[in-house]
Amino acid sequence: MSDQYTLLDALDRAVEMYPQNIAVRCHDQSWTYRAFRDRITRVASGLAHLGIAPGDRIAVLSDGCHRFIELYWAAMAAGAIVVPIGTRLSKDEVHYLLTDSAPAALVTDREDRHDLLHELGPSARFCISFQEELSHGIAYEALTRTEPDTIKWPRHSLDTPVGIFYTAAVQGVPQGAVITQGNWLAQAIQTGVGLGIGPDDTCGVFLPLYHMFGAYMMVVTTCHGATNAVLPAFAADEAARLIQAQRVTFFAEFAPMADRLLSAATTQGIDLAQSLRFVVGIDLPETINRYLAQGIRWFNLYGQTEVAGLCVTGEVHAGTDFNNYSGRPMLLTRVSLRNPQGDPVPAGESGELWVRSPTVVVRYWPDRPTRLTPDGWLRTGDILRADAAGNLWYIGRSDDKYLIKSGGENVYPAEVEQVLRQHPAIAQACVFGVPDPVWKEAVRAVIVVKPDHHVTPDEVRAFCRERIAHFKCPKDVIMVTELPQTGGQIDRDAVRQRYGSARSDSPAG
Repeated sequence: MSDQYTLLDALDRAVEMYPQNIAVRCHDQSWTYRAFRDRITRVASGLAHLGIAPGDRIAVLSDGCHRFIELYWAAMAAGAIVVPIGTRLSKDEVHYLLTDSAPAALVTDREDRHDLLHELGPSARFCISFQEELSHGIAYEALTRTEPDTIKWPRHSLDTPVGIFYTAAVQGVPQGAVITQGNWLAQAIQTGVGLGIGPDDTCGVFLPLYHMFGAYMMVVTTCHGATNAVLPAFAADEAARLIQAQRVTFFAEFAPMADRLLSAATTQGIDLAQSLRFVVGIDLPETINRYLAQGIRWFNLYGQTEVAGLCVTGEVHAGTDFNNYSGRPMLLTRVSLRNPQGDPVPAGESGELWVRSPTVVVRYWPDRPTRLTPDGWLRTGDILRADAAGNLWYIGRSDDKYLIKSGGENVYPAEVEQVLRQHPAIAQACVFGVPDPVWKEAVRAVIVVKPDHHVTPDEVRAFCRERIAHFKCPKDVIMVTELPQTGGQIDRDAVRQRYGSARSDSPAG
């Protein structure tokens, strides 16, 4: 199987140590670790019998469910690579991901999603259906009835890829971060230790399993013999009831999930503190304080897809100033704050965060370079500040990365601008983030309309919604006659300074 200790060894250890612990709960069903491992082995065998070979990609477009979790592990056992596809992406975005990753198999949970993938990924050899009632494709449950003893299992190493997570559309085109066994095994160690996750815990799987944060937390939970309690898609009232019914002890979130969940729990008379030990996420101070007031611990964080999850986390406490506090480097992570010349900055000064860790992704699919330095540091493109004790505070983005974080999702201005420029009435566009009370940041577009053309903000938004995910579409649209430029290029800083506080959807000069 392998000369190295891999994620599959960590899973087998959990099975050996906690065979009767519940690995996954989904709806009214549950599976012990022993039963979970058996299903994974059978599905992996079924994939191999279908002709899935080590290195083949399996694209998945689905809401959360126990089968999605199993597939991550089954594909891993078979040596295949999962390519999760966001359910909120547009048809054009899905088409790009399928074209770039060239999957051998497609997996869906709904008829319309099957039709979409079949249309956009015709080169795939077959489609698997999570829901047995679908009229097309191979039923996933049929794979669980495969006898595994005739399969020759592939050899695994820490460098074996397990997933391709698309991100970093800095130049307008998403790139697939290749996650390896070693990346997630290191995360299982440092995240489990940092958050104190153990076999008596239950994780509320409220984040989508196609998102790095959701998938990676599921892997960490499994490696520690804890329970994954799955919510197919986040709904605050259902999440509150699940916490109560399944005795959930922690969950990961992005704003505004935690605020809505706590409000729903209050309305239903549910005391989250009866079981909930902690939350890890990014949210507004007032939301965090509501949890702290109930005795529920809160961990702030910093992470990105290129570190396969988190690399900095820290507990916050009531009565302290934790706004923009990220925490401290995790167990297997070294960080360094550098100036534009690459030299370390002293404590108290801001600098670009460089990360060195076995969690760091070394390539984009298929073999495109990441922002690695020759000596193995990942340049994150984000600006942080550290005090003398090593505590880190998030400041913003560096000049070459104007990433917008909206509700925990990455929005790259270049990608949105590329879509805006496709509109026949738009000559120029500049996109940036503005503060938002619910999503932390919202997308604002400042556009120049071509002479003798006319377009309304609503028409601009509708045009974008047909081509990119809704969370990437401009919430505000400002029309101007010209954009400030420097050296023949749009001056982003000047645009932000001039229009960052302008009234939304307003004509401006």
